[in-house]
Amino acid sequence: MVVICFFSASNLLNDVIDISIDKINKPKRIMPSGLLNKNLVIFIMCLFYFIIFLSYNCLIFFIELFFYVSYMFSHLVLI
Repeated sequence: MVVICFFSASNLLNDVIDISIDKINKPKRIMPSGLLNKNLVIFIMCLFYFIIFLSYNCLIFFIELFFYVSYMFSHLVLI
């Protein structure tokens, strides 16, 4: 999921940056023709990058939780 979000967000970023070039070379695409608002594309791009950020933080959280639990079990004293 992270790879797909990163790929999509990067493509959207490229489309936003190259909109002036695409108006000349590819005027029938969605953004240069004006069918898709630039602000909406930037919002969707930020949403994808936010999903990546959340996914990464959740992964780090579960890795730390795993190490914490394994540490606690390794120092558990059984009577």
